[in-house]
Amino acid sequence: MASIHGQGNVITAKLTAAVTRGRIVRTSGAFSGGIPVVLQSTDPLTATGHNNIGVALSSGVAGDLIDVQIDGICSFAIAAGSLTPGALVTTEAAGKVAAAIAGDTTVGRFISGKDADGSSNNNEECIIHLGISRAL
Repeated sequence: MASIHGQGNVITAKLTAAVTRGRIVRTSGAFSGGIPVVLQSTDPLTATGHNNIGVALSSGVAGDLIDVQIDGICSFAIAAGSLTPGALVTTEAAGKVAAAIAGDTTVGRFISGKDADGSSNNNEECIIHLGISRAL
């Protein structure tokens, strides 16, 4: 399903804390009236149990319902720094997209930054392909 925010599947989720649009979110493992409960991701490591699932399509605070894009092409994820096109990506402490390293669980693949040369810089929107989840 395509949305005005991205091209991919979107779910509605309830927030347990503040989340910023374009940041990676994870499930808390809980449900509220059948709706998954999420919070901003803070850790890419597979050992932590953080279940990174997608990108917040809007900002919100605890108790808000937001849409979360869980797969497909997302053109407004927020980069944590310079990324190489084609690189597998995960999250970092502030929920931004970062290059995945050994021990991380990926959330997707970096397609392009919005700079003229396709690169990305810290706090810039970037394009990622969500749905490629695996432990490195």
